[in-house]
Amino acid sequence: AAELEFTYRGPTAKVVALASGQRRRQLGLKLRAEDGCNLVYVMWRLEPARELVVSVKRNPGKHDHRGCGAGGYTDVAAVPAPALAPGDHRVLAAAIVDDTLAVTIDGVELWRGPLPANARDLRGPAGVRSDNVAWTTRLRAPLAAGAPARCRAADGD
Repeated sequence: AAELEFTYRGPTAKVVALASGQRRRQLGLKLRAEDGCNLVYVMWRLEPARELVVSVKRNPGKHDHRGCGAGGYTDVAAVPAPALAPGDHRVLAAAIVDDTLAVTIDGVELWRGPLPANARDLRGPAGVRSDNVAWTTRLRAPLAAGAPARCRAADGD
């Protein structure tokens, strides 16, 4: 589980295409992130379409971008998402219990559903991903049992 509390500052001046060649503005969470090739994404896309997208990226035996590139994605869900305007302060949260993922924005559930079987054995921490958006954020994620809670503030461009 992870919660991303952020203030949207707007689009970046420079737009960089993804490895797939697509140009997107998005901000979201990485869950069960073993590495860049094997993880669950919860992305709040602003452009080209405004939607919340849940994807699993799975590339067994590959562990870095050189090995997997833009391959291995399975889209699980895409639902309409609220608009974001510069200065908006929002909270995106996601939690996986057993094989079910629940996603909320500002405490309102936007999507709940099963993850594919290939996400079941993923093990790793939570993190953040952004593409072509400027933001200020605070990520909260549970740590190992008995570890003290921590928050880290960060700026993203």
